[in-house]
Amino acid sequence: ATPLPWLQAAPHAPPVYDEGLARLNAHLAAASYCARDVVEGWQCAACGERALRNVSYFTDDITGAAGFIGLAVRPPPADGTAGNGGGAQVVIVFRGTQLNRNWIEDVFALKHAAEQWGGGAVHVGFLTTYRSLQVFMHQLLIAKRRLAVGVGLLGAAETVGVRIVGHSLGGALATLA
Repeated sequence: ATPLPWLQAAPHAPPVYDEGLARLNAHLAAASYCARDVVEGWQCAACGERALRNVSYFTDDITGAAGFIGLAVRPPPADGTAGNGGGAQVVIVFRGTQLNRNWIEDVFALKHAAEQWGGGAVHVGFLTTYRSLQVFMHQLLIAKRRLAVGVGLLGAAETVGVRIVGHSLGGALATLA
């Protein structure tokens, strides 16, 4: 797939554990196990106060992989330094192993060359599952960015931050994404 130039890469700083961020990511991952209608309405117990806007569920009928994508609005900093007043972040969450079809992909552990990610090898089952969602996910990313620009959360030339989360199989898919 073609890279999306408006996506903002995370800065490469030494990792620092952040308890609040870890809890947020855990809640997001837990929400991925909720039913589609509950997630799209952002009404599950795991959702809590962590409001996402315009949540879209995605799934692949063959692999059984699933997750959701939504917009998180960033409030403007208290010191007023943000040029756009805060903006938005796209949040992508992959569900972990839940269905028998997911287990089949989990155990399909042959390795495949991973030139797309700079070399090495990748688990074939995880790669197959990721590729089953990739095109649809990219379409949703483009739609979410257009929405953020349309409602004034981002300027047309601004980059958008992306948070990618997953648990179990979803963690492997998040890594590939």
